[in-house]
Amino acid sequence: RYGFLDLDPDSDEGRKRNNGVKKIDHGWWGAVEDWVAYTWEKPQTINKIRLVLDSDLFMDKRMLSKYPKGRQPKQMPSMLLRDFDIEICDKNGIWTKTFEVRDNAKRFIELFGVKNEVKGCRLKVIRTWGDQKAHVFAFDVSENVE
Repeated sequence: RYGFLDLDPDSDEGRKRNNGVKKIDHGWWGAVEDWVAYTWEKPQTINKIRLVLDSDLFMDKRMLSKYPKGRQPKQMPSMLLRDFDIEICDKNGIWTKTFEVRDNAKRFIELFGVKNEVKGCRLKVIRTWGDQKAHVFAFDVSENVE
């Protein structure tokens, strides 16, 4: 993580904002078609998937409650995941798209109703709101449905 910055350390903007110094990032950056996954040797029971995405919080508030006359609305955060898939690997090793999320505008996402007895779960980047890479702070799976 970059303190108040959430920029890809390899991007031109990330290097510029950090004065050329590479900082520690506690998230995952994924380009289109990249994926990150959990896999297990033995089938696991999962019911819930939780995502915390980067909504570019160091910038001015992006979702205003009102728009003053003559002021244009802010654009969506460019590193936010816009389109993504969640794929599940069944106990036979077959990957299947379980959730297809399009035009996402949320930072926090919970998905329920995942198949039980899975050997893997992966998040696949389809599209961002403009950046070359999406930034994900958390991708968790659990059997807890609270």
